[in-house]
Amino acid sequence: MALAIIAVAITAPPSASATTRNVSQGQSIQAAINASANGDTVKVSPGTYYGNLTLNGRYISLIGDIANPSSTIIRANSTSAAAVFISNVPWASDRKTIVSGFTIADGNAPSGQGGGITVFNDANPEITHNIITNNTAHGYGGGIEIFTNATPIIANNTIFSNQATSGGGGIFVYNGSSPVIYNNLITSNSTSGASIANGGSSGGGIYLENTGDPNAHSNPVVLNNEISGNTAEFAGGGIMVRTGANVIIEGNHVANNKAGYGAGIHLESTGSNATLTSNVIEGNSAATNPNIPGSGVGGGVAIFDSTVATLTSNTIRDNSASNIGGGISSGENASTTLTGNLIAGNFVSGGDNSKQGGGLYAANSMLTATNNQFVANSATIGGGISLTNVPATLVNNTLVNNHATGAAGGAIYVASGSVALVNNLLTQNDGYQVFFQLNVGPTRLDNNLITTPNSTPAAEGSGLYFDYAHRYTTSAQLNSVPNAHNNVVVDPGFVNYGGGDFSLSSNSGAIDVGTNISIPPVANDYRRAIRQTSSIDIGAFEYVASPVIPAHVYRFWSESKKSHFFTISNDERNLVASTYNPAEWRYEGMAFDAFTSSLSGTVPLYRFYSASYQSHFYTANAAEADGLRSDAAMKLLWSYEGVAYYVYPLDTGVQSRPVFRFWSPDNKTHFYTASAAESAEIQSLFPLHVWSYEGPNFRVPQ
Repeated sequence: MALAIIAVAITAPPSASATTRNVSQGQSIQAAINASANGDTVKVSPGTYYGNLTLNGRYISLIGDIANPSSTIIRANSTSAAAVFISNVPWASDRKTIVSGFTIADGNAPSGQGGGITVFNDANPEITHNIITNNTAHGYGGGIEIFTNATPIIANNTIFSNQATSGGGGIFVYNGSSPVIYNNLITSNSTSGASIANGGSSGGGIYLENTGDPNAHSNPVVLNNEISGNTAEFAGGGIMVRTGANVIIEGNHVANNKAGYGAGIHLESTGSNATLTSNVIEGNSAATNPNIPGSGVGGGVAIFDSTVATLTSNTIRDNSASNIGGGISSGENASTTLTGNLIAGNFVSGGDNSKQGGGLYAANSMLTATNNQFVANSATIGGGISLTNVPATLVNNTLVNNHATGAAGGAIYVASGSVALVNNLLTQNDGYQVFFQLNVGPTRLDNNLITTPNSTPAAEGSGLYFDYAHRYTTSAQLNSVPNAHNNVVVDPGFVNYGGGDFSLSSNSGAIDVGTNISIPPVANDYRRAIRQTSSIDIGAFEYVASPVIPAHVYRFWSESKKSHFFTISNDERNLVASTYNPAEWRYEGMAFDAFTSSLSGTVPLYRFYSASYQSHFYTANAAEADGLRSDAAMKLLWSYEGVAYYVYPLDTGVQSRPVFRFWSPDNKTHFYTASAAESAEIQSLFPLHVWSYEGPNFRVPQ
């Protein structure tokens, strides 16, 4: 989608005076580095080279064998320094520092340095296509340490078998640093040895933190990595996120990691934002450690300390915990939003009643769950979900085959809190599908389908148990519960129950049986298919003969150009994120959904680029687009790149949300957002000469 135009705008040609310095085995790599000027390349022949390297303030390319990095080995020979130390190379549009094509091994660094590579003090290198292994940090960052306002690209590396005593066995990020960590294999790294009084050893694969100040934020991106087989003694076997890191974790495979808390991913960020999207988080294990009180929590994901966590379209399966939360555990005033996730096959081991929340355990926190599937999770109490002192809203979820061995809440167990259940489908969950403790009841119980898995209606596993005295199995009984309306007991009619396809067949009893009782508007289903507005289907899936499924649109921001770039292409997203330094184009994640082809009721979104302003312009107004393409002066200023994707016009009758547009007279660029809150913030913070509000320009799926 015309990416070459971006490249022309942001990449300067190489210096005509650049020199390539060749280094052969037996020669000094450091000597070649010291002799190099900005723009030079140091090309290292295959072999083994002993010594610790320093690139301080040098914009050079240090290149080994990119196709076979195992052939060109840098072995550190100092026991008190990183193998490679990079500092003082801030981002510049016409130069860069690259380290690529090496095996970097045997670093043994003191506290304050990474074992393999240290990236420090406003350094923004590209570290790509390396093998980083068998390095040790006596502090943080066994493989790589990144700190003090550094924004490197860490891409296409293999980072394995590194160790750190305090945190970040594979990678440690700290103090204002916002790297892009893309498409790496991060495996078999570990962290152990720090005392619990000092925070324990965390982040076996990756450890992300800004500073201890919850009001200061960094923006690291973890995209499309394999993060597996890592171990943390305390928390975050795969990934640990701490204070001040507003992190995007997207498209990763996080598997078979181990820790006491949050074996796959541990979020404890003191009010910062964590966005987890389209990850597969599986086979991770949070086991009880006798030296760590309360451990064995959050096999897949643990969310604590006021973290604002948004989990969308993830697969969280086959994770385990020895205490609570086999799939997910949330507590300590965290705010968790779950949308369109598959949470399946997770379990809490052990038999006493404290073993709760096979799929999800939430206590003393806030929860919103929409369009999720909870399938075949198990625990003693709350096989699918266990809630204690939680304001929770569960809408359009499907819960099937979850198991509570203690006969309390096969699907959902509520010990206390304000819980609303709306439009959910529950079937074949044993141990009473929904179990409310004494003096606890739903704030809403509307439009749910709750079918019994047993032929005897009053048997264990029947619909709902409430107030230690009543079992509710028929529709009439369910609707006699306080705050209950229009709940049904019918055959859900799945497409393939035995095969695990819980979408609705044409004869499903869940189709069109909901009523409009103040149901929160849910525009899409689990697949992101557009829901029908004329009727209401129950559960995570909408029955549509030919579902319309929009695609994600991704947003980048350039602080230097004060401009946005949007793309609906995964390939273009990946290329921009992994090629351009975050100081130039910072990935902000999914902005909204749109359509890749023209559908009834949609219009084209036209994309233009201005080399003069170094920014893109988007409009769904055909007259505005025609004016730019026909006016001679405008054609010189704005190059037409084609249709970016398809959106709804402003006058659509489809349930949707607006995308707001701003113009900057100072910067000659536009700002776009589908967030009403962000739009209001921009209008309140900036004068008109910085960002002038132009209003909604088009609409996108809700």
